[in-house]
Amino acid sequence: MYNANGNSQLTASNNVLGQAIIPSSFGMFGIGKHPESFASYGYRAYFTDGPKGKVLRLSADGVTPISNYGMDDFFQDNLPLNNKIIGFYDNSNGTYNVSLNTLDSESSARFGSNTTVSFNESSNGWSSRKSYVPENGVSIDTKLYSFKNGLIWEHDKNSLYNNFYGVQYNSSLTLLFNEEFGSVKGFKTLNYTGTESKENVYNINSTGYVGVNYSLAQIEAIKSNGGPSPTSVTSTAGWWVSSAETNLDSGNVPEFINKEGKYFNYIRGASTSISNISTEDFSVQGIGNASSITGDAASSFNVRIFADPSCFTNTNP
Repeated sequence: MYNANGNSQLTASNNVLGQAIIPSSFGMFGIGKHPESFASYGYRAYFTDGPKGKVLRLSADGVTPISNYGMDDFFQDNLPLNNKIIGFYDNSNGTYNVSLNTLDSESSARFGSNTTVSFNESSNGWSSRKSYVPENGVSIDTKLYSFKNGLIWEHDKNSLYNNFYGVQYNSSLTLLFNEEFGSVKGFKTLNYTGTESKENVYNINSTGYVGVNYSLAQIEAIKSNGGPSPTSVTSTAGWWVSSAETNLDSGNVPEFINKEGKYFNYIRGASTSISNISTEDFSVQGIGNASSITGDAASSFNVRIFADPSCFTNTNP
């Protein structure tokens, strides 16, 4: 080893330093040109390898590509597109957060032009996607601070949820169910245990119905008896289902019904019209009516019919 002026400072010796060995567990990864993605907590360090499309964790067991835990395709497609990858650790929630300002076309269609995703150590997976994309973030004790437009923001400061940098967002939850993926499954109901659900309040501007707030069940009863349709609807804040889809069909849940702290309702199939009808949905298939018949040319024949007198008795005079 040498110092700045080129003079030798230390001579390697087997008795002093021993042989320098790089542990094989480090693999072929590195932080590259993204030092801003580095974050640490306790004995764990997190960083990204942009060119290889990997998010990594360095701990006692070596380097682990945590991007492989269900997010490998996403990071391989999007990490190489970013010149700056922000990484920060949230002490209070135990998550390593990665913010990306550039996404490919497929991800942009789902998440917008940028996003923040979180890796949770307790579940050992990518547990959530954040609505905010900061310029940087840091945890001090149990407080998380992030920076936007040169200003510092303290998270979980008040009871106003989902408001980041002056912008109000909604919470959402996407459920994936793939048990026995080889069989076709029918889903009839959806339920959850939690806080208030969104409720629709209907009004009818017709004689005999004005001035009354109707629920969805009341509106359906009125329409089934030949009554008028609602003319306006207002909604309260709460959880709701935007879509329920399988690879074969789609449906919706208009709103949930509260029963002893649990919210549930039936999944209703999407309305069928001529524009979206599919013969695959029919339980009985038929050949229909032939619009035309093609084949060999028809031949004409003269047929003569004779009666055998021995086969009957003529009783007429």
